[in-house]
Amino acid sequence: MHRFRAIRMFSALPAALAAALLALAAANTMADEAAFLPVSKVDAQPLHAQVARVAEALEFLGAPLDKKQLAALDEARNDSDAAAGIRRVQEVLDPLCLVGVNINPESRVKGMIGPAPKELMQQGWTVMLVKVRNEAGVTATLNCTSPNAEPVYKRSSGSPDPAPSVKPSDVPDRWLDVSMFEKPPLNKNLSGLPLEYRVIELYCRDVGRREAKFIFDVGAGTQDLGFRSEVSILFNCTPAVEVVLDVRDVDGTPTTGQFVFRDGRGRVYPARSRRLAPDFFFHDQVYRHNGESILLPPGPYEVTYTRGPEYRVLHKSVVVPD
Repeated sequence: MHRFRAIRMFSALPAALAAALLALAAANTMADEAAFLPVSKVDAQPLHAQVARVAEALEFLGAPLDKKQLAALDEARNDSDAAAGIRRVQEVLDPLCLVGVNINPESRVKGMIGPAPKELMQQGWTVMLVKVRNEAGVTATLNCTSPNAEPVYKRSSGSPDPAPSVKPSDVPDRWLDVSMFEKPPLNKNLSGLPLEYRVIELYCRDVGRREAKFIFDVGAGTQDLGFRSEVSILFNCTPAVEVVLDVRDVDGTPTTGQFVFRDGRGRVYPARSRRLAPDFFFHDQVYRHNGESILLPPGPYEVTYTRGPEYRVLHKSVVVPD
């Protein structure tokens, strides 16, 4: 009897419950789409100024916009119809966004996956954009963290019996480095505009398909409820180029040398924060014997190399082909 009543009671609920769930789902869907819906309520002049700085930053980072994109942004800036110019900016830059971040009027931060290709280069840096819809006018720093960017090593504390803090099983998941670019020409903090774009840099250690979780905030306690400030993205990580080194002494005898590889921005490869044995994380150089190799992304490098403290230090410019 009680079972029958329970069934009848719950059979009467679905209509109201379903309506509530549909309304909640619709609200969540609208919130998910909010970051990439065209934003019209923003002053055009400061938006175009911020976008121009983003374009400069991308060029500085070695990921410049192409001529067609730059021309489209110029047209948007010079458009007599301010609303059309604002729409055009978003049409150009939204496809380059890895993530969209929505900051609601209560300063709660929510993230969503953007339309940019989810491709990274093994042992290399990839530059993408983050679109920020700032409903609260927040002027704090936009932070991004990831459990996949946790350290793969810990410096010695001097303890004779230290407790392990990085387990071998942790290392495969810690394949990523994440950095929000906050140097000139960009400002460290958000501008407070309802719409702006930020630059994010990702370093990939591995090759193959890898998933990463990104967590965004604008200060302690600003993450949205229900883990909605977290975004999980599956990447395709393409292989780097294997560069085989010919290392010989002055008499032609095969030997071992130390090498420091730097790109145009002075960044060291492989990134020290993601190095695994036999490469050391605590200094810039790596050691290779004749015939051994190093993985490098395509591009130009400045190489410093020597056999050791008693040998001359030599320099060479090289270009790793695609």
